[in-house]
Amino acid sequence: MQTWSRRRIETIVLAVLGICAVVPFRVYAEPRPWFLSEMGSVCALFAFAVILQTWLREFRHSGVATNMTVGCLCVTPIVFAFVARAYGAPIPFEISALTTFGAVSLGMAVANSTRRTWSLSLVNSGFLVLFCAAISDDQNAVALPLLWMLICVWHLVANRWERLDLAMPETVERSWSLRPRIIIIALVVLAAGGYAIRNRGPSSKRFEFGFMPTSGGSSWSCLLYTSPSPRDRG
Repeated sequence: MQTWSRRRIETIVLAVLGICAVVPFRVYAEPRPWFLSEMGSVCALFAFAVILQTWLREFRHSGVATNMTVGCLCVTPIVFAFVARAYGAPIPFEISALTTFGAVSLGMAVANSTRRTWSLSLVNSGFLVLFCAAISDDQNAVALPLLWMLICVWHLVANRWERLDLAMPETVERSWSLRPRIIIIALVVLAAGGYAIRNRGPSSKRFEFGFMPTSGGSSWSCLLYTSPSPRDRG
C-alpha cells in the first residue's frame, strides 16, 4: 500500500475546505436530491481515486483508471448542471462554476502528480475559500477562511520554512514548539485584523443583471436565488 506524504494529505484537506465553502450557498436553496446526488458523486469519485492509489496501486491499469476517475471528478459539477437544468431543476451557472473550481482543486490534490500541481491546488482552494467568504452575507463566514489560513500556515511551516532552516550551515536544532508558536501568532494576527475591520466593510450592492454572484439580479440563474424559476413562471 502506498504511503502518502504529509504534504499531499494537507493539500487534500485544504481542497476539501474549498468545496465546503460552496456548500452553504447550495444546501438550503437547491432541491435536496440533486444537491446530495452531486456531492455524493464527488465523494464517491474521490474515494475511488484514493483506493486506486493505495490498495489497487499494483493493478495493471491503475494509472489510467486514476486519471479517468480524477477527470470525472472534475467535470461532475458541469454534468449535474446540464442534467438538472434539463429536468427543470436548474443550478445557477455561478454556483456550478464555483463547485467545478473546487472539484478541480480536489482533483489536482488527489492526483498522483508533481508538487507543483499540489501547489496550484493549494492556490485554487485558497482563492475559492476567500471568494466565497467575500460574497457571503453570513457574519460567521470568516470562520472557514480562518481555518484554511491556519492549516496553510502549518503546511508552510512543515514543508517550506523548516527545510530552509535545515539548509543553513553549522548549528541546526529542531524545536517541537516552532509550529505551535507560529500557528498561535498567525491566529492572533488574523483575529486582530478581523476585529479591526469588523462592520467596516462596504455593503454588497445588487445589480440589475445577474452576471455576478452578489448581484441578486432579475434573472433566475443568479446565485442568491431571488427570482422565480421557469417552473414557477408557469
